Amino acid sequence: MLQAIEESRFAIVILSENYATSSWCLDELAKIIECEKELGITVFPIFHYVDPFDVWKQLELFKEAFVKHEERFEKKKVKTWRDALSHGLVGIYPQAMELESLLALDQVDDVRFIGVWAMGRMGKTTLTGFVYDKLRGLAGERNWFGLGSRIIITTRYKDLLQPHSLTKSEIYEVKPLKDEDARHLFYLKAFKKEHITNEFLKLSNKFLNYVDGLPLALEVLGSFLFGKSIVEWKSALERLKGGPRRIVIQVLEISFDGLNDLLKEIFLHIACLFNHEEKDYVVEILHSLDLYPEIGLRELIDKSLLKISDNNELWMRNLLREMGRNIVCQESPDEPGKRSRLWLYEDIEHMLINNTARGYLLELFPFLLI
Repeated sequence: MLQAIEESRFAIVILSENYATSSWCLDELAKIIECEKELGITVFPIFHYVDPFDVWKQLELFKEAFVKHEERFEKKKVKTWRDALSHGLVGIYPQAMELESLLALDQVDDVRFIGVWAMGRMGKTTLTGFVYDKLRGLAGERNWFGLGSRIIITTRYKDLLQPHSLTKSEIYEVKPLKDEDARHLFYLKAFKKEHITNEFLKLSNKFLNYVDGLPLALEVLGSFLFGKSIVEWKSALERLKGGPRRIVIQVLEISFDGLNDLLKEIFLHIACLFNHEEKDYVVEILHSLDLYPEIGLRELIDKSLLKISDNNELWMRNLLREMGRNIVCQESPDEPGKRSRLWLYEDIEHMLINNTARGYLLELFPFLLI
């Protein structure tokens, strides 16, 4: 079964009332979470007649089960099970309950639009996906839908909600993670555990103050700092200045600068040319460029810079993609042909008309027109 988990692209975990009583189930869950972190598989939790809060905090039947486990198993093993159960729910549950209250699911005689608003990378889609499956498509007027319908609109621009005439009570602003949740997420990424040594505690608090509860920044920065020395932590801290969006960009730049040359090449290829492309197709191309993609993709996933979707496509967050493309544009701001990669047809046309292609670009040229 453990081998089958490793070979899977996604895992559906059905959490029932007696789930935590089974050491076998908990071992499987721990393996699933390990594969999510290391292999990028997608995990879908289903809460079958259990409160997600009880799972997250291990209360009620889950608490009783763990009391018995602590009597029978080693503390390290039990801690691994506890971490696996709470993984992925950091900071989401309280906001999900607030959002669910706005949906007023017990009222079936109306149509309700709910706007979920926050700056980019704050977790709007993650939050709405936790409450309900993602809604794809555009919503029009309220009379397009039957009574009892609930339409969730996510946006980073609050004024885009105005055409839907939403009242103040129908707009939910996604908040940064609370201090406890931000610290929990950061520690899991930076140390792979919840408790840390005193020498890193003060520095960790400084990073947490700078990042201010932004989920993407916590995830990427923590992954970057994992295994680094105190000196390297202090160096990274000195680079963090500016407002929330600028901090996120700086965090991403720090992570990119920390990659070796091969990883930088793979990252920039995906950001510029192969985002949302099928993994095997991209691996074949990267192989032809001698970039050792199997190892490289795994490392980018481990550093939270890349994910593999459930349909086996490479998926990079928009802000990461934008940063990668900007790095390439800065290679030659005025002459596209002197850049290492081109993805806009107008830039390719300019290069062909003016015959300005640099040598390295010619190696990629067959892939630019696909």
